[in-house]
Amino acid sequence: MKSASKKRAPSIVNLTVKRRYLTEREIERLMDCARKHGRYGQRDAIMILVAYRHGLRFLAQSIMVA
Repeated sequence: MKSASKKRAPSIVNLTVKRRYLTEREIERLMDCARKHGRYGQRDAIMILVAYRHGLRFLAQSIMVA
């Protein structure tokens, strides 16, 4: 059994290693950046949103675009 005294507060390093997804706020920031830069910003922002909502990984998305 683990004692309560051994518990440590989570650090930024621990959170970034354990988390394997982007937050909704991070997705919004990516979409805003995509809209502002590039020739097809709106399309890129929509692709980011579709990938996020359907849980696609980078490889699946790159196959769809190619």
